[in-house]
Amino acid sequence: MSSSMSPSPTAAQTAATNTATPVHIQFALSRDELYVLARALKITRLPGFDMAWAQAQPDGSVPHEIERKLQGATDALMARGYLKLQPAQQPGQPPRLHVPSAIISTLGACAFSRYTVLLTLCRPKGVLQIYLGQYREVGVAHSIPTPEVHVFEALRGRPGIDAALTTQLTLVNQPDMNLAGGTLTLAQLKQGREAATAGRAEAATTLFISGGLPVATAQAFSAALRDATARGTIAIAGRLANGQEVNTNAAVIISSTACFFLPQNAAQSDIVDVQPSSAGALGAWLKNALDQFPSVAVLSPTTPG
Repeated sequence: MSSSMSPSPTAAQTAATNTATPVHIQFALSRDELYVLARALKITRLPGFDMAWAQAQPDGSVPHEIERKLQGATDALMARGYLKLQPAQQPGQPPRLHVPSAIISTLGACAFSRYTVLLTLCRPKGVLQIYLGQYREVGVAHSIPTPEVHVFEALRGRPGIDAALTTQLTLVNQPDMNLAGGTLTLAQLKQGREAATAGRAEAATTLFISGGLPVATAQAFSAALRDATARGTIAIAGRLANGQEVNTNAAVIISSTACFFLPQNAAQSDIVDVQPSSAGALGAWLKNALDQFPSVAVLSPTTPG
């Protein structure tokens, strides 16, 4: 695909700026299709997507197998209406490549977001990764159900991001449990989690008590692990107005009746803080974490490490 057939270098950023947030836009792309669209839109980085696999060799050549895959992806995108060739406006000029504005604005919001929230959630069928970002009034959720499939959904700016976080983390009316917090080693947390998720909550409770958690907290924590509706990590990366980069990481264990917040321990990497929380407190932490970022987008993606 030649660059002369591509939109201008700022097409994705311009569309994300000028396009109103759609009511509901959702589309799935294969890895190869996403690469073709990213190249067509001059997007060099996308959170959650490794573009290095299809790069040209040092001599400028592209391996035949990769070239064949990208051509197949291009044909598939054209068949789906995601790419269209427009006739040249003047004789002698090459045709131009048209990408629907909804796709441009959604991928642009993902690429030029002022922040990125990465949810890594353990599900019965495996681990699900979801990247959330926002460019001005356009929000986007980029989920990766399998390594070969990328699903994008346009959201209504920050309110859409907040709603997606609430849904994915299953935050409803979990109350404040009024329990004391404590600490565990990573090894104790892993052993107790394995016991609780295997249905051995009493064994997990005993292990957590021996690790130093108060009895009532250990019992509630074991039950939350056993009955978890959301279990995983939250990683937030972004750039402040002064250019300073911010990275925040925490783990969460959430059931229908309990929330536990496990922030990163800055002093000791092998120690986990176990903090009983609530839906309201966790929602407030997320709000404060995202409120610190400016309302203008950054010019390069920020991705949790």
